[in-house]
Amino acid sequence: MALVILLFAVCVLHSWETQGSTAVTPVFVKQGDDVLLEVKEPVVLTEGDDFFWMFSQTYSVVQLSYDNKIIIFEKYSGRAELSDQNGSLLLKNLQQADSGRYVAQVIGERDRNIAEYKVIVQNPVTPVKLSVDSVSNSTESCNLTVSCRTERSHISSTFRCDTQTCNQMGGEQPEDTSSDSSLHVYLLNDHIICNHSNQVNWTKDLKKIRTLCPLNTDPVTPVNLSVDSVSNSIESCNLTVSCSTERSHISSTFRCDTQTCYQKGGEQSEVTSSDSSLRVYLLNDFIICNHSNQVNWTKDLKKIQTLCPLNTDTIPNGSLTIDSWIGIIVGCLVVILCICFGLFIGITIYQQKRKKTCENTIYASPQNINPAQRPNQNATEDASGLSPESTYALVGFPTRPTGSTESKNITPPDTTYAQVTKAQLSNHHPELKNTDKIHSQD
Repeated sequence: MALVILLFAVCVLHSWETQGSTAVTPVFVKQGDDVLLEVKEPVVLTEGDDFFWMFSQTYSVVQLSYDNKIIIFEKYSGRAELSDQNGSLLLKNLQQADSGRYVAQVIGERDRNIAEYKVIVQNPVTPVKLSVDSVSNSTESCNLTVSCRTERSHISSTFRCDTQTCNQMGGEQPEDTSSDSSLHVYLLNDHIICNHSNQVNWTKDLKKIRTLCPLNTDPVTPVNLSVDSVSNSIESCNLTVSCSTERSHISSTFRCDTQTCYQKGGEQSEVTSSDSSLRVYLLNDFIICNHSNQVNWTKDLKKIQTLCPLNTDTIPNGSLTIDSWIGIIVGCLVVILCICFGLFIGITIYQQKRKKTCENTIYASPQNINPAQRPNQNATEDASGLSPESTYALVGFPTRPTGSTESKNITPPDTTYAQVTKAQLSNHHPELKNTDKIHSQD
């Protein structure tokens, strides 16, 4: 009887504990990121009720009271935000210590849980490296063993290729590491992939299997480079070409000016149906069409200057380059400067000669006339000291009547008159024969 009562009590207690409980939702968060813990149903508080977000049933994160007053507790200050619309919680910059259970609950006359999450904070995974351990090659098959490694874990796998296909022996090789991450190696689209991942992050390394086992590759077919169109002008040239194989082709356009050529849109490439690569590109003034795989290649090329002669050093008839125009302008400026300099020198020499001529000219000054000397006395009587280049005049004041008293108080006029008589040539001064200029100064 006692056993029945005990079982009944346990059932009642379990029923009471689960009343109002919700399912636990796992959430994975990368360290340093934010997370939003949503409340799916509306929160209705009655008087005396409070709404809480709790961490690990021990720490209070935030509190919302009946009067809509929000309290964020000190440990989460600056790192938590509560939506007053539906009670969702935003946690910022999560760290490893923030991993655990977060419960949204109403506490009051009747407690009940609204939402519950299990937050798992994970670090980014470490880098991974794929390396080749061994290669065994023959005419019909190739066996390849590789290793996929992290800092603390590694797995190995073997691949086999024949002339048709490649396959992974034993299938995909996964392994769980000690840091709750997964390490696995597998074959996908002719690539061996080594992958390291967890719930929030992943990294990988890969190698193309045909590079390591080239047995499964046929030689590429020949390629042909042809010109589709050429549009030429004085300043530019547009050229469109096609790079073709038996089953594939790609086109590309090139543009040349007087200085350089370039490929519009950059290098053009395409993977063909036979897993080979078809490319067209510009290299050292050549347009190259290349068809290649891991074991073989072929190409066709054309010199772009042959197709677009504008991009040569020759100048079309009737046109001048920028360098030619610069030379012409500089030449004109030099000629103008030389002319200006010649004019300046000529004017300077002319002014100097004129100044020298003025300095060699002697002018006569007025003298008081000796009353005993006749006004018409010949000036040549005292010409023994005259300069051979000039003729001097004897200048005197005009005579006035002596009997007039009125003229005594009259101020002499400002103008002085001189009677100039050209000296008679004499044998004593033969140098005066060619003297024709007479100078007089007021």
